[in-house]
Amino acid sequence: MFNMAGQAKVQWQQKPAPQKCQDPPKTFEEFLKFQNWDYWPRDIRFRDNDIWGEALRKLEEDISFASIYSSLWSNVPRTFAAVSTVESRLRECSRLLQEHSSNLFKCDRMISKKSSHPNLERYKAFLKEHCRQRKIMV
Repeated sequence: MFNMAGQAKVQWQQKPAPQKCQDPPKTFEEFLKFQNWDYWPRDIRFRDNDIWGEALRKLEEDISFASIYSSLWSNVPRTFAAVSTVESRLRECSRLLQEHSSNLFKCDRMISKKSSHPNLERYKAFLKEHCRQRKIMV
């Protein structure tokens, strides 16, 4: 439609109301009805039952927990040496840390002893004399 100035006039059309979506099928039978399939084989019959039966039995044996566990145990390399090396190193570091921390708090090595105060004052004076602040220009 056009108005007097020759411009197109926009008309609003109502959209149809949204339809309610169906819920997905919850069972196999509902799925078949939804797909409009009348026939679906319930049991699969093999022509050579002996061959397929043996294959299924072997497959069941191969996917059991015991067979998977034994296969992994025999084929996957186990690196216990690396774990034991790390454990021994951690024990050694822990022992060294305990020794060091016990030495920190011994009374004869503490810096607050009266004999070490003059040395500390000398170190402070030396640092004040020879230490220059460096400025970084940006």
